[in-house]
Amino acid sequence: RRRGAIIDSLSVQSDLEVLQSSPHVINVVLDAPGSEEVERRCHFDGYETLRDILLTVTEDYGVNLSQCQVILLTQPDMLPDFDCQAVKFANQTFLIICPARQQLYFAPRTGEECPAELSSVYQCIAYFSCCGLKPLDGKGDRPSFSKLTSMGFKSWEDLLDQETIQNFASHEEDQQIAIWELLYTEHSHLTQLAVVINTFMKCLEYIQTIDLLNEVNYHNIFGNMRELYVAHEKFWNDTLLPCLRKAADGYKPLDVNDLVDNFPQFRQLFEVYEHHCIFESQNLKALDEAMNNAEFNAYIKWCESRPECNRLRLKDFLAKPMQRLTKYPLLLKAIQNKTKVYKSKMKLQNIISMVENFVSKINSDLRYQDEVEKVKLISQKLASTCVIRDVPSGWEKYLQPYLQLDLLAPMPGVDLRQPRTLAMEGPLRYKEDATKVCIGIICWQQ
Repeated sequence: RRRGAIIDSLSVQSDLEVLQSSPHVINVVLDAPGSEEVERRCHFDGYETLRDILLTVTEDYGVNLSQCQVILLTQPDMLPDFDCQAVKFANQTFLIICPARQQLYFAPRTGEECPAELSSVYQCIAYFSCCGLKPLDGKGDRPSFSKLTSMGFKSWEDLLDQETIQNFASHEEDQQIAIWELLYTEHSHLTQLAVVINTFMKCLEYIQTIDLLNEVNYHNIFGNMRELYVAHEKFWNDTLLPCLRKAADGYKPLDVNDLVDNFPQFRQLFEVYEHHCIFESQNLKALDEAMNNAEFNAYIKWCESRPECNRLRLKDFLAKPMQRLTKYPLLLKAIQNKTKVYKSKMKLQNIISMVENFVSKINSDLRYQDEVEKVKLISQKLASTCVIRDVPSGWEKYLQPYLQLDLLAPMPGVDLRQPRTLAMEGPLRYKEDATKVCIGIICWQQ
């Protein structure tokens, strides 16, 4: 056993040596007085400390590292240990602010505008990290809503006294749990939408007002996130919150009838989802392209490191609305399964059918959008195909109008309302006079 322990320790030591000996990179951004911002990629072999890496940058510009403010952009609230091995921070980005620059944007400015001296995205991140997001409150309305916790309720049991809870039948308690699940998850979703607007969108809006990151298309990434928030806020205030307040004011259980009476407005409220879901994939694609911008990448990582993001990435937040929409039928069915009163069950069934039809329509629109994208990709492959061989010189301009194949148009002799969809695409292999032939086949259906 001792020999095995020695072998294991040697194995771990050799792995560490391999890790330390492999090349690594740390990105360092230096904001020094009298010069433009400097960005440098520092390569090291794994044995140097973080202090050694940072000194290689500051000494070149005559800057005293001990007097500088050093911020790790992915964890701006953490004070990095300069004496630890640099390999711990491989592929991370550090911002070094010199003393003469610190006074420009590290002075406390609670309630004031951001200083005009901010001239880079990294400076904005540093300012937001040290002074918070409060100076941006004047840059437009921020989402605000009544929190469940502010009313002192962490569970449905907080609405009732213990004697009432003890007299509950099993199905009544299960019904309260199911109704509370709908209320609690809706409030959580509303909070997540507010995080996207307050943290990701509002800060980026300010950065773009000082002519930074203007190459990033703001609307292509976030779409109609604000309209979604307004819809969910109205749904909360008009449908769910009255049910909660009635129970809280009268010390009564949550009533399923109070819940369903205001539900018919669901479809009208959430029509904004039709636009969001159709462009969701395009928003994610625009985000991927924008992340190639180093400054925007650093900004997004800083936002994602904020405590209110709860370790969720921006991509996770952008996918939340569609996930929430598909959850409503499940949450309502859970309430229906625990409801014994026939009239209430029928009301819930009508609501469930209406919500399922709406979700089904959204999914149908998404499938149609996917089919259109497939057709467009195939159209690009066939755009340069000419079905006539050996065209005489000078005839191309006469043939060109007839060579355009519009695959988005319906098939001849078919109802114009029926779109063309892809049935199958793949290779067809066969033999012709002992010769193997392979051609591409595209099958369409109307």
